[in-house]
Amino acid sequence: MVKVTRNGIRLTLKGNTVHYRNEYTGKLIGRNVAVWLNTEEVIPDTITVTDTHNRNPLIVEKEVVLPSMTASNEDFEKAQAQVDAHNEYGKTLYRTITNLEKDTMFRRTNYIDPRTKNLGERMRTGKKKVSTKRQKQRLISRKEQQLGLSGEKTNQDSNDLDRKQRGLKLIEEAIK
Repeated sequence: MVKVTRNGIRLTLKGNTVHYRNEYTGKLIGRNVAVWLNTEEVIPDTITVTDTHNRNPLIVEKEVVLPSMTASNEDFEKAQAQVDAHNEYGKTLYRTITNLEKDTMFRRTNYIDPRTKNLGERMRTGKKKVSTKRQKQRLISRKEQQLGLSGEKTNQDSNDLDRKQRGLKLIEEAIK
């Protein structure tokens, strides 16, 4: 029994580590499988994989190994196609799960009355304003520390923060 990993099926054959993967192995990640191979070949080009009860046989190809210095674009495309086929099941599963979460976590907007929708928009806008203001305050405080200034910690509106940012920028340019 061999466990299928995110890199496919890893076998050590006569001292050589070889990976086998294709579109079928992506579905089997994390599972134990039985591997059948032709022992007459030193490193077989394909192996047969079955479940733990020796059912559902699948043929899996050896990974495309790229030459270190002389790989052509065609070689890269073959290797990438094999990896993409192996990873496709995981990507599809991820997209399916995230779409299910979205459908169950949020209501569709056409079920919300206009007043509630308007309230939500105002809440989102208010939250964004507060977040932007805090971010500006943190940037100003950092800049004041860098310039060795002690800034006043008052509750300033957006225009005051903008003026303070411009003033700090002018001070910084004057120092340079």
